[in-house]
Amino acid sequence: MTKAANISGFIILFLAAQCFAQKPLILGVHPYLDENEIIKRFTPLAQYLEKAINRPVELKVASNYRQHIDYIGKNNVDIAYMGPSSYIKMIKIHGQKPLLARLEINGKPYFKGKFFVRADSKIKNFHDLPGKDMAFGPRDSTMGFILPRWTLQKENIHLSQFNSFQHLNNYTNVAYGVLMGDFDVGATKEETYYLFKDRGLKEIGSTIAISENLFIANNYLPKELIIKIKKALFNLNKYSLGKQVMNNIQLNMTDLVPVADSDYENLRKIEYQFSKENIF
Repeated sequence: MTKAANISGFIILFLAAQCFAQKPLILGVHPYLDENEIIKRFTPLAQYLEKAINRPVELKVASNYRQHIDYIGKNNVDIAYMGPSSYIKMIKIHGQKPLLARLEINGKPYFKGKFFVRADSKIKNFHDLPGKDMAFGPRDSTMGFILPRWTLQKENIHLSQFNSFQHLNNYTNVAYGVLMGDFDVGATKEETYYLFKDRGLKEIGSTIAISENLFIANNYLPKELIIKIKKALFNLNKYSLGKQVMNNIQLNMTDLVPVADSDYENLRKIEYQFSKENIF
């Protein structure tokens, strides 16, 4: 092979490497809110990551929870923001992925779901619910259905006791559904409840606390890049606009902290119990 051919081959490899280095990383988010709202919330994080890792980052919002699980499970997105239940389902189907970080809210990496009614409702507690109309979030949502369903079961309240129940597309729709009188009671993550509380909602109960939402990576990202992404996430609260970026994602978010698979063991046990009873 001639010297010119060697140089030409080296240039091709160099350009290919440069092209890969500039290929945007895809940050996938589950549709727990309206797509436009999610884009608004996560664009500042994508922009921060671009600067921190010197690589373009693009957002991708799945149409539903199952699609989001598939996207990261089949490595069609590079980084995924996931709810706990979706994470558990994903590794059960597709196997373990590199864990990056989990949210910390008000200094704690745990959160709850809330049951709520209109402020003028006569419903005071769980035992007033039979015969009422119930609004849940998506069927695969941790705080929209899975933990609320488990909480009701612990209170000896079964879905058959409701006059009706529906799964709505996202948490916001659940809150609006109760406020507008389409449903007597709703269940969502506590953040959504607090966002709408002053518009005329009151709490009647809550779920147990479980580990917060998390970020994971696909299996094909180079180890060096994963380390760089984790470092960027852990340093977010040190960034000059870090507080603003975090509060865009969730109000009162204080940090991104280390995460382990064992952090989700209590939820895994709940889902295992449900699977034995053929609830899901």
